[in-house]
Order: sequence, then structure tokens, then C-alpha cells
Amino acid sequence: MLDRQQALYQRLLSYPLDDPSHALGFLAHLMRSNGWGRAYALRAMEEYKKFVFLALVANHQVTPSDQVDQVWHLHLLFTDDYWNDFCPRVLGRPLHHHPTKGGQLERERFHHLYLATLASYQMYFGRPPVDLWPPADVRFGRDLQMQRAPIHRSSLAWPRWEWTASAIGRILALVLALTLALGSTAMARAAGPAAAPSAGLAPVALAAAPALAWASRKVVRPLLRPPTPQPLEPELDLEQLAYLARGATGALQVALTKLVQQGVVQPNPSDNSLELVSVVPLPMAELERQLVSRLSQSSSPGASCALNTSDLMALQHYDFKALRHELRQRQLILEPCSLPVAGGLAAAIIVLYPLLFPFPWAGVIGLLSGVLVALELLAPGTRSRWGDVVLERHRRHADHYDPLGRVALLGPSALSGGALDDLRMLMRPAAGQQGDSGCSGCGC
Repeated sequence: MLDRQQALYQRLLSYPLDDPSHALGFLAHLMRSNGWGRAYALRAMEEYKKFVFLALVANHQVTPSDQVDQVWHLHLLFTDDYWNDFCPRVLGRPLHHHPTKGGQLERERFHHLYLATLASYQMYFGRPPVDLWPPADVRFGRDLQMQRAPIHRSSLAWPRWEWTASAIGRILALVLALTLALGSTAMARAAGPAAAPSAGLAPVALAAAPALAWASRKVVRPLLRPPTPQPLEPELDLEQLAYLARGATGALQVALTKLVQQGVVQPNPSDNSLELVSVVPLPMAELERQLVSRLSQSSSPGASCALNTSDLMALQHYDFKALRHELRQRQLILEPCSLPVAGGLAAAIIVLYPLLFPFPWAGVIGLLSGVLVALELLAPGTRSRWGDVVLERHRRHADHYDPLGRVALLGPSALSGGALDDLRMLMRPAAGQQGDSGCSGCGC
């Protein structure tokens, strides 16, 4: 820092925001209005002073995090202190807080200003604390839906379910098994005391069905196809990481995000479509090439693509063999069991079920259990234990400010800024809508 900057920062550090003589002072107001603990509120007040410092020394307009902005809002309410002491004596100039004009251009502008603020913060103070200066997708996503308490209970929208044939089969099998078990219990109770023992077997048989499916995925399959222990954590590209974390849908979302960032594809949320902007050859992964090829077949450059997002994200359109092969080579996902092995285990369960649970319809529940086990053993892309370890390490040590890395791990909820806002709304319309109300001197 320059000498004058050092002097400004020292004045800010020595400025007492809270007056301990007040029964309900600044700190107590801040804690009560936001539901914060004392330590967190004190840290937020420190970050507010750093933000004010940046507002005076950075060569660009600055945008605070929502947490820092809450401190600023409260300080503005102490009008006499803020305008008659803090601004003239400590800052030497007024520092205003303006309302937003609203609209997409304003959102995009403040997104870039927030990223610039984070860069300036790092230049003067080092890496910002992520709990008080969150990534841009959180700042302009979840934090926009905060008042004195969250509008929504969860900070992330429910993940989009991957409706594959295997998933649908599992759900239908469990629903049918539940229906049969309840019906069998009712029949046994209606038959009188002689049938009472069989009435208690139906719930046990029902609980055994998903337990067997879980055991086949987590225990049997790794024993049948044990991965080779790996001494070093592998380097994964973003699509491989997304597939490991969230399956085929995750890999597609990352590939599409990269194409939007490169300007090859432009999302159009008004009609839920994608526009092929450019076909200039760029270095692309295999999945990105497949996406561009499919878009090219459906539209010419500059024309609105006939595919909507539900068509585009349909898993059967894309070949994940190469991606799965790479992950299997690194022992991160398991090889599917052979059909004879899966069929043999399923047949054994079907035969043994009526013997272990002698009650009406036990054979049908045994058949459904066998189908579930076979689906688990044959399903592609199941993570190995080593894959679980690698994914957990990536989550624990992820760069919170890497937007593509966050998309790989979290999905569309991490998309933020410009065309990526449109892409989020196009992928998840319910989660993508955000209001423009608030103040814009801070981008909130």
C-alpha cells in the first residue's frame, strides 16, 4: 500500500462502529437483524471496512458481498454518524449507495464488478474469506433471496433427476413391492390368528429389497470387479469431474457451459432454445464436439436451434463410452458386471425369496428384488471406493472462485453472469428466475 492508503486503512481500523455504552448498539442491531452470532458479525464489520477502503482506492466501482452490504445498510441507518463523522472525517468524501435500475444489463454489469472487487481485495488483503465473500453465483443467486431469514429453506435447488431406464425401473419396482407387501399384510391379518406370523414377514421382505440393491452396488460389485489401488490422485478435466460427481447430465452441463463461454452457442431462454453462433474450429473435448455436431444438424449458424433443452439434455443422444473408459482406466468407476453373473445373482434371489419369506406374493417381491440387483450390477458409471475418495478430495479442496469447477460439482445453480444466467434459466427455469429489486450501488 502507498502511504496515503496506509493512513486511510489505519483510520478505518481505528473507527469504532459499535458504541459499547449503548444498550442496543451497532453490533447488537447487526446480530439481531441478520441472525448472526457475535464472532461472525464482528468479522463482517471488519470486512466492511476493507470494502470501504477498496471503494476509495480501487480504479473501478466496487460491489460488496451480501454480508458486507448488510453492514453498510445498517451503517447508513445511523445517518448522523455516517454522514457527519464517518464520511467527512475518516473517508474525506461522501460514499453513496444507489438503487438498481434493474434488467439483464445491470445484473451482468454488477457480476463483473463483483469479480473485479474480489480481484482488488486479493491484491490488497490476500484471498477473501469465502463465508463473507462468496463466489459470484452465490452472491447473485442464493444471497439475492435472503431477507432477515432465507426465503427458501435450502441454499441450492433440488437436483434434476436423471430419468434413465434404470432409475425408472427401480422406482416402479419399489412402488410395486410396497403395494404387494401392504396388500399381503392386510390379507394375512384378515385370515385370522393362524396367518399372523406371515403378516410380519411382508414388511421384512419389503425392506430387504432395497437393502439387497444397495449391497449389490456398494459391496458385491466392488468385490466382483475390485479396482486396483492407486498411489496418486489423478488429474481430471472438468467433464470427467462432472461425470464422477453427477453422472452423464453433469458432464453435458459442463460441456454446454464451456461452449457458451467460448461464444459458440448462445442460450435463448425466451423460447427455451439454443442458437449456434459460430462454427469456428476450436480445441474441444469429445462431448463438446458431439454437442456442436448435433446443433449443426438442427440449425444453421445465426438461426435459432430447433432443439429445446429437454431434447438437448436427453442422454441417449450422446456417446459417453470414451469418457467412461477414461474413468475406468483410472479406477474411478467400476466395470459393469457381466450379464451371466448379474443374471445368476438375480435368479438366486428370485428362488430364495419365497423360501425365506413364506407369504402370499413373496415370489413377486423376490422377482422385483432380483431385477433391482441386476440393474445395480449392470448400471454403467457407478463410482468405486477410490472414486468416492477422489471426489471428496475435489470437493474439499475446490477453488470456490472457479466458475466451471463449481458447475462441475454443483450443476446449473453455479451458473452466473451474462449468458450463463440465461443458460441457468434455460436449464432450470424455476431456479433461474431472480428479481431485480434491491440496490445497485452494491449490486444487491
